[in-house]
Amino acid sequence: MKWRFKDLKIGVRIALLTSASIVLMIVSGVVMYQMQHNNIMEDVEDFMTDEVANLKELINMQITEREIRVETGLDIAWEMFKGYKGEPNQKRGEKLQVEAVNQVTGETELVTLDV
Repeated sequence: MKWRFKDLKIGVRIALLTSASIVLMIVSGVVMYQMQHNNIMEDVEDFMTDEVANLKELINMQITEREIRVETGLDIAWEMFKGYKGEPNQKRGEKLQVEAVNQVTGETELVTLDV
């Protein structure tokens, strides 16, 4: 005995068609959700890569700026050494030992500086 769709009662046919359409809608919803999720994750990955690159550039610029400030400070300190005590005995690249005093505790310590 073969069952054909036309042989079923109208209520059963409507129920089967409704169930099939609901299953089809659920499956298409899940597929669309997965596609959107994957697209969003790709976009987030691209944006994060761009942000990291921008942050890297910003940090490198700040490091360069700080290096320039430190070099300027060293040049000013060198000029001050020359101005207070005449020409220093040390040349650039040599080490200079100075006695440093902690202004809070008053302790003194011998410090070696690269000139």
